[in-house]
Amino acid sequence: MKPGARELGWVLLVVLGAWSSSLTFAAFSFDDAEAILDNPLVAGNEPWTRAFGRDYWHHRGDAGHYRPLATVTLAADHRRFGSDGRGYHLTNVLLHLAVCAGAFVVLRALFDGAGRALVFGLLVFAVHPLLADSVAWISGRTSLLSALGGVLGALLLVGAAARAAGPLRTALAFLAGVAGVACGLLGKEDAIVFVLVLPVVAAGLAARSAGAHAGRFATACALGSVVGLVLVALARASALGSILPSAPHAPLADNTLGERLVFGGRALVEGLLLAVWPLHFPPSYRSVPGFTTSAPPSLLFLAGWLPWCATLGAGALAFVRARRGSLGRAVAASAVLAALALLPGLQLVPAGEVFAPRFLYLPLLLAVPVLAALGRRLGAGLPGPTASFALGAILVLSLAGLSFRRATVYADRGSHAAAILAHVPGDVGAWNDLGLARYEAGDVAGARTLWSRASRLDPSYGRVWSNLGRLALEGGDLEDAERSFRRAAAAGRNPIAFCNLGATLLRLERPHEAALAYARAAELAPGLLPAWRGWANALGVQGEWLAADAKLARALELDGTDPGALSLERRLRAAVRTGVPNER
Repeated sequence: MKPGARELGWVLLVVLGAWSSSLTFAAFSFDDAEAILDNPLVAGNEPWTRAFGRDYWHHRGDAGHYRPLATVTLAADHRRFGSDGRGYHLTNVLLHLAVCAGAFVVLRALFDGAGRALVFGLLVFAVHPLLADSVAWISGRTSLLSALGGVLGALLLVGAAARAAGPLRTALAFLAGVAGVACGLLGKEDAIVFVLVLPVVAAGLAARSAGAHAGRFATACALGSVVGLVLVALARASALGSILPSAPHAPLADNTLGERLVFGGRALVEGLLLAVWPLHFPPSYRSVPGFTTSAPPSLLFLAGWLPWCATLGAGALAFVRARRGSLGRAVAASAVLAALALLPGLQLVPAGEVFAPRFLYLPLLLAVPVLAALGRRLGAGLPGPTASFALGAILVLSLAGLSFRRATVYADRGSHAAAILAHVPGDVGAWNDLGLARYEAGDVAGARTLWSRASRLDPSYGRVWSNLGRLALEGGDLEDAERSFRRAAAAGRNPIAFCNLGATLLRLERPHEAALAYARAAELAPGLLPAWRGWANALGVQGEWLAADAKLARALELDGTDPGALSLERRLRAAVRTGVPNER
């Protein structure tokens, strides 16, 4: 057996055990269904290459996310597993195992003699309950793909350093930088940190090499990393019109940089607390009391940013002073890179969420050498290696047990909503999601009760009015449905509400108003197929066949196999031949 193979096997076995509970979840959680079943690029038969030309949430209204690899992997899962969530969870766990295995190989290539401490550090990362957002939640796989891209780049560097020489070695380092950064960024935007990480890995490998051109290895990787960043920026600009990540409806979009820095300081405090004491925390921080409001700004700023700056400064100083190629130098670099990896989630650029535990996936991965050093220091104070091993095993298995339990938050939509309500009983979004869970389970009366409660908690929350309108529409009360959908549409930029309003107006034989509602839905969400299909239908009812045909062509472009669009196409063709308006 090769050196390290046994340790790697134990690592993967413990990781699999920690997250095995998620493999039993057949239902979808939170917005999984919207990302999978409602996405024509995932659930339809559209070419996978189209994922590289549009926003990740294009079908629901663009959100400023360019993550084509996530769409491609979800589409591949859908072809194999359909609507059975267990297959998607299996893919997530396998991606996480791949990240852990790749990180193990890279770290062993960088550090001699780390041994048991290295395994401890990697296991603390791999089974930490904070990772449930990424491992146990299907849509959270963007963090896994981001990390995996960078790890693959680092593995290419390890292979090039070990097996190549001369110009070939330099060329492979360049390609590793391009591939690692590009693949990571195509998974999620936080992979930008690999522009720094990969050259540091290359420098560490070069320091261990006796080659005459070792310095060129790291330089070539750095250049390749920048090229990978530029390539993805150009692809993003072509698809989304901007090279910078943006969330059109970010909660902090209207806040000043100073105000956003306060939120970032609170996120740093929360992240540190969760890393040290991950026992009971909400899956969403959108309305957690005291997190976004009611805390002294100066205290938040100092409590969060001062330790971050201290870590960055101390790590940089230790890196400069440490002996080249030493373990201390690697630990210092790890601290600096982990701190920098936190930046994408700290609201310097307004993001779609104020804070989420999955923002910590990459920082915790990059902190593995720091965790290994802490484990070694902890073991040094114990009487003998047996006591050290026992304490490490207890800590790791305790974290694994917490992760096994934490994964259940993402068992289904209801579990996720209930976990939020346990922390924030007045969270209207969670009450709405809990109603959706009841509705999907066939409990219409229970769903109505929960949605009515949510509407009283916050009458301006549009989604709950859209759901109440749907119940009215299904019950045949068209007037009540119209009132509810109009309230939903007036509450904000909700394309689904406008689609439902259009469907109701068609049934009320008001096709002109229906066309306007569908047009607004298509404007808000250019990738929402029902908006274009409904718009075409409303125009066809009015006899505007040429205009209807143009809208229908757009629907078929989104998904050429959609049964509703194909049926409408046949009816429009028949209407054109006979001169009879299209039936609603």
